[in-house]
Amino acid sequence: SAIATGAPGLGRKGTAHVLAIGVSRYAFKGFDLRFARSDAEAFANELHDRLSSLGEFERVEVTTLLDAN
Repeated sequence: SAIATGAPGLGRKGTAHVLAIGVSRYAFKGFDLRFARSDAEAFANELHDRLSSLGEFERVEVTTLLDAN
């Protein structure tokens, strides 16, 4: 099978999108978690750093949804 690639002059690096969700505090306190928020933040930071260091992307966009966001 053939792969369509387009003209070489049109090639460009894309954007990597990271979505990290960490909810530690819930309306019902019995559901609260201790590390969800901090784990999501650490995951987002680590993935941002690793994806940035690859040099494969023009930029890395990170969105975090934490607790009451």
